[in-house]
Formats: sequence, C-alpha cells, structure tokens
Amino acid sequence: MDKNQIVEAFNKHMLDFVLDVERVFPNDMEIKATRKSMKQTFMLMPRAIIRMFYDNFAVIYGKEIERGDLAFFIDNDYKAKHGEDIKEDPTLLDKINELREPVRNMTVNDKQNVIKYLQNLKKLAELYTIMRKGKN
Repeated sequence: MDKNQIVEAFNKHMLDFVLDVERVFPNDMEIKATRKSMKQTFMLMPRAIIRMFYDNFAVIYGKEIERGDLAFFIDNDYKAKHGEDIKEDPTLLDKINELREPVRNMTVNDKQNVIKYLQNLKKLAELYTIMRKGKN
C-alpha cells in the first residue's frame, strides 16, 4: 500500500463516517453541507483532511480514541482550540465541529460506530504520516 492508496482509503472512510451521521440525521442541512464540503476538499486538496486529522486528532486525542472515549469529540470546540494552527484549510475544523452536536445526540450503538470510525481514521492517518516522513 502506498501513500496515495492510504489517502484514498482515509478519504473514503471519512466520507463514510459523515454519510453514517447523515443517515442518522437525514434532515440536518449542516451535515449535508459538511459532506459536500468534504467531497470538494477531497478533490481539490486530497491530503488536507488526513493531515489535519493527524495533527489535531490522532496526535492530541490518540489515547482517548483508542480507549473509545467519545467525550473528547463531543465536548471540544476544535476551531477555537486548534484553528490558528491549521496550515491547510481552517474551514475543515468548522466542518468537524458541525458533527459534534449530531454525534452527541446519537444512540449508544451509533456512538460506538463513531468510535470505530475514529479509531480506523487514526490508524490510517498514522500510517500515512509514517510513510510520508519516511520518504522525506
């Protein structure tokens, strides 16, 4: 597996995550806008979200993600906490922030699915980062 395949897998899994949230809340227009914005970002800057996720989630909240502690995702205002440090597109954190409230309102079972998504996304982001740094 090369870096491009990892980016493609990450982006597909991230989109699946957003689609799953949208499935639970089909009438939420912010989730629909988030999905559209992410799809556009994947086309224009395919590596932006994986890098942002690694820097602002995998590194900072890796332990919480591995433990399955969803409170970090629900309770943090990522734009306020990390917004000034975003090198790619700061609006990406806005889109992640828009998922917080819907996830907070999910059933326990759906929240478990969110944790699985985050754990998988973390692993892909870490693998990508290792490969990226190894080639520099």
